[in-house]
Amino acid sequence: MAGTDINWKLKKRIVEMFGNQSNFASHIGQPEAYVSRVIHGRIYVEKKNRPKWAFILKCDESEIFDDKEKRPWVKAKNRFLN
Repeated sequence: MAGTDINWKLKKRIVEMFGNQSNFASHIGQPEAYVSRVIHGRIYVEKKNRPKWAFILKCDESEIFDDKEKRPWVKAKNRFLN
């Protein structure tokens, strides 16, 4: 099924730094559903926002994101993005 590639590296880092997705979502000012969709590969974090996530998670972007996350079916407007 498309869009169900779990980003385990991102999930692990979020849990290491914030304990759970909910705490991380609150910290970045996004709904938990948005973070969950990113982790499960249903949507992606835009390239311009990746440095912020990496800074907050105290890691390099390449540790938590890769280019395969730019999938054409997730380019639709995301109601959670600013």
